[in-house]
Amino acid sequence: MQHYLSKVNKLKSFFSKIRDATILLGGDIGSAVLAKIAKDFLGDSVIAITINSPIVSPLRIYNASKLAAQIKIPHILVNLNELQIEGFAKNFKSNRCILCLKYRYGMIKKIALEAGFSKIIDGSYTQENTFKQKRNICIKEDIFQPLIEFEFNHDEVLKLHKFIGLKGPQHIPKCIADKIPCSTEITLNKIKYIRLIEAYLHKRYKIYTDVHYNGENIILDIKATASHDINKDEIVNSISKTFRNANIKKVDWVFTVL
Repeated sequence: MQHYLSKVNKLKSFFSKIRDATILLGGDIGSAVLAKIAKDFLGDSVIAITINSPIVSPLRIYNASKLAAQIKIPHILVNLNELQIEGFAKNFKSNRCILCLKYRYGMIKKIALEAGFSKIIDGSYTQENTFKQKRNICIKEDIFQPLIEFEFNHDEVLKLHKFIGLKGPQHIPKCIADKIPCSTEITLNKIKYIRLIEAYLHKRYKIYTDVHYNGENIILDIKATASHDINKDEIVNSISKTFRNANIKKVDWVFTVL
């Protein structure tokens, strides 16, 4: 407990020593925590920027917009298209991420500086699958990651999220580019069906799902509570009939209990 409180105090001290902040608001709990604390310490000297692009789930945009309205922070949606980056759509996963991050950070830095904001802050935190190359890019680009700097893990970020009075989000979708195997090209058609099937499953069956799709086969990564009564055969048949043009040949399942 004492170790956790020490981290919280370091985080508060960080925001007390800067004059402004641009929070990279991604519809996740990490960036939400930083946006709220930044607003408490810096008042009107805080803005939030959220990327809106083909590979960003609409639910992430919704989560970010809702949070910004909740804490009354100016919110800028930046429209980008990572598919225009040379080599992005056909590259291996790790290189995809590097190309994407460099592209995004370059655009965000330009917008923040033009608005008169000097500190750009990312909400990543320490976890087993932390993308080390992202950390290196942030250091090189002078983008701050205080939750990583002060070694916050997921449980500690979630605890702080609740303590400062934030609600939700119920589901944080993965990057859509990560749902298309690195052995296959990212296309607008694949992105379209991933978005459509995820929205369909939530609307009809009240379940959140990360849909992985390679143009033929689907893996449904379903986020459900123990109380959910999920009929696999019904869902498979429903998807196949509703999305005939998606050329779906096989559907596999992964369950994450919320």
